Amino acid sequence: MTKPKIIVTHGGMYHADEVVAIELIRYAFHDQHIPVERTFKVSDEHLNDTQVWVLDVGRVYNPLLKNFDHHQSSELPATNILILDTLIHHGLICHKVGEKLGKNFFNHVSNVDLGVKNKESGVPCVNSIIASMNGSLSFDEACKAMRSILKGQISTAIMAVKGEESWNDLIKKQGKNGYLINEDKGIIPGWKNLAEKDGVKFLITPNARVEGHYQAITRDEIKYPIGKAEGQNFIHNAKFMAVYDSYEKCLTHVKAMCNK
Repeated sequence: MTKPKIIVTHGGMYHADEVVAIELIRYAFHDQHIPVERTFKVSDEHLNDTQVWVLDVGRVYNPLLKNFDHHQSSELPATNILILDTLIHHGLICHKVGEKLGKNFFNHVSNVDLGVKNKESGVPCVNSIIASMNGSLSFDEACKAMRSILKGQISTAIMAVKGEESWNDLIKKQGKNGYLINEDKGIIPGWKNLAEKDGVKFLITPNARVEGHYQAITRDEIKYPIGKAEGQNFIHNAKFMAVYDSYEKCLTHVKAMCNK
């Protein structure tokens, strides 16, 4: 796919969905300087030029012509999802990484833009943060801020994909015994959700601070709290992890807790 020569979006107040979309395009094409034109009236020339990506304006959704306005159909997600799907389809964003982005950050941005209620967290969402930048930060400054946010989200998604691959390798080798031992890679990103899916209660890993010591971590300290046992030299008061002076003592205690 050819890198766009320009991105066109609407003028006036900027929103999270098109700012996210713009920065994702720049990320996918490895060029943070792809120019952006902001306007309320898109020319026919731009709408028919496949090297011009028109986002969130123009009243046309036609991915073949790179027109991505979702406003003319209530069935469409917001612009950031339209762009994510297109970049995944063309192999510019890894499918597994794109799935992680879509499931979390991108769907949230889209839902807020469309007025779909997300779970309340008490923390301002990225949509409201970007909206609050209007009047205090220029469009380019808002894009730069979003670039950093997006970079973090992509890094998290990549880590989650790698974590899932590592987890599946362990399951394949060790089976589903109520616990898994991860000798080489420490704590796997996102392991608790994966553990719930596979019925795993505890993860055993080498302790990063003391050579030869091992730690047990529970996926749920309420359902499966880690209690006191022989050989522990540390136990967290929240009962979510404990450190043992040997692998054997750690494993013995974990097996006993699995059999309760």
